[in-house]
Amino acid sequence: MIDPVEVETRTTVSRWRRLPLAIRVGIIVVVTLIGINLLATFVSDSTGGGGAPGGPRSSAYATQNEGIAAYAELLSHEGHPVAITRGPLRDGTLDPATTVVVLDPDTVSFDDAGILLTFVVNGGRLVTGGASPSYFTALRQDPPLWAAPADTDWTDIDPALAPINHVVSAGNARFSRLGDSRALVGDATNALVTQAAVGKGTIVFIADPSALQNQLLGTADNAALGLALAGGAHRAVVFPEGVHGYGPSSGVAAIPDEWKVALAGIALAGLVLMWARGRRLGPPEDASRPLPPPRAAYVDAVGSTLVRTGSPDAALQSVATRVRERIEARAVPGADGAPGATADLDRVEFARRGHAIGMSDEEIDAVLSPITDASVLAVGRALSRVEQSTRKEDR
Repeated sequence: MIDPVEVETRTTVSRWRRLPLAIRVGIIVVVTLIGINLLATFVSDSTGGGGAPGGPRSSAYATQNEGIAAYAELLSHEGHPVAITRGPLRDGTLDPATTVVVLDPDTVSFDDAGILLTFVVNGGRLVTGGASPSYFTALRQDPPLWAAPADTDWTDIDPALAPINHVVSAGNARFSRLGDSRALVGDATNALVTQAAVGKGTIVFIADPSALQNQLLGTADNAALGLALAGGAHRAVVFPEGVHGYGPSSGVAAIPDEWKVALAGIALAGLVLMWARGRRLGPPEDASRPLPPPRAAYVDAVGSTLVRTGSPDAALQSVATRVRERIEARAVPGADGAPGATADLDRVEFARRGHAIGMSDEEIDAVLSPITDASVLAVGRALSRVEQSTRKEDR
């Protein structure tokens, strides 16, 4: 039974082989470039190369609904120098003259919290918050108490934020108690944003960062709230994306060394395979069908092989006998005897019949004389002439 899949596969391969070499090479190059581009895009997106719609919640890299890429762009547009950093937080790297935004972090270690607290004490401004912010206790002895759910419309706004009078959130969370902070949006038992003075700096706590996320930033006075929380005009704002899992490198540089070795091995294996199957990149098919070598050359080759055996007499004696029988059985006009006679011919008559089919004197002597090393090739050529003459007569 014919397998239709196999037939289709063979047809496809045949069509591919019929394409000109230049077109096939071009197709391979284009497909390779597309594959490299897709791989680079995947790696860049996976390692925070910038702007992928997917991405962590409240990340400055994420353009999906719950990202804050729009907030970072708004700050930049309004004159705030914006920096998006990668990798872990380090002592002495945060300038107290800046505002640091840490919203919905994946993890904030005890060391990270210590670095952020030192930054604030020295005069920095920290905007932080998100779901279940357990790290608040590392920043303040009596932080605001996080709870869920909450209202979505907030109109109780601190006069210091005027003319802001309406903020909208997704209603994910609120602060049910202020601790040692004071409410900026909300009141003592139901607040969205609070603020606490710590040392020379300030910490702004946000129960639900959705008001600053892409999906709601353009709603009500949310954008104005985001600008107010950033601090004074032209104050630099830093988004440390290490808290969302982004390492110090991006793109290809973020690929682990073990992966690079594996990819290099795969690429090398592909090159070896292409080299091994290189014939497929040649002409679609041979220009002509390969033909066997001329019969005379074949006979010469056989004769040479027999010479190398060291005892050609026994092997060639039957060849010489075959030639003599064919010559003696031939009918040659003007020759003695009837056609097909098998009587022994004298040397003159044998030579005459041999000459009639193109045999040389050397070939005739080789057939009629004992086999020697010098006559091996001549006997082979004599057999070739006899066979060729017989085929012509049979046609």
